[in-house]
Amino acid sequence: MQTPSTPGSACRRLALSYSQEASGDACGIDRSDIAGIERGEHNWALINILRIIGALGLQPSEFFQELDRPTRNRSKP
Repeated sequence: MQTPSTPGSACRRLALSYSQEASGDACGIDRSDIAGIERGEHNWALINILRIIGALGLQPSEFFQELDRPTRNRSKP
């Protein structure tokens, strides 16, 4: 079973002109694991998520911003 892929991670990596190998070096994660994460074949561990976010120079909230859904207005009781 595949985990959800994250094209946003690959796009951000490419925007910084990082190869998968350079990205892996910056994160302390093997290049093959970076590739597997981007393809959705490897499961994300929180520690690896934080390493990738740090190497991209982002805040966690920025990295996950695309996952935010609009909130519904709740009426007061």
